[in-house]
Amino acid sequence: MTPDITEMSLEGIFSLLWPAGWLGICVEYGRFNMNLRAMLSLHEGRKNKVYKDSLGIETIGVGRNARDKGLSDAEVDFLLDNDIAECVADLKGFEWFAGLNQARQDALTDMRFNVGPAGFRQFQHMILALAAGDFEEAARQMESSQWHHQVGQRAITLEAMIRTGEYA
Repeated sequence: MTPDITEMSLEGIFSLLWPAGWLGICVEYGRFNMNLRAMLSLHEGRKNKVYKDSLGIETIGVGRNARDKGLSDAEVDFLLDNDIAECVADLKGFEWFAGLNQARQDALTDMRFNVGPAGFRQFQHMILALAAGDFEEAARQMESSQWHHQVGQRAITLEAMIRTGEYA
């Protein structure tokens, strides 16, 4: 016989769907998790940048002990994917970017990731060369920069990708 869920509490419904111990864990955006999230945010505080908690431990988010717990691989990948998406969205603002092949787009995304939006725009001669489709000149502009000396092999790899349009 199927229970009449119209007369059950929300907790009762969830207990049917998720056996003992999983209520609140499996309900990703359910009422219980939202209440718990609000309570933990209130008690722990919520910060988007690293801060030191009352014991001097580096913490981020809602009480995440960055020193001892750190991040899982899935959390690192989530952050990386968000950062890559931000870089690509920024680079799509250059009309010529969409016309590049994937290797060149990836090389520039890697560079933009490293130097940030303002840093990337300081490579004005490289950007002009890319807009003109002069990949040899764009790579020379990368080579002649201070950035090239700061990042070493990374720059050499990215410059080769810009020159050839192939993964190095």
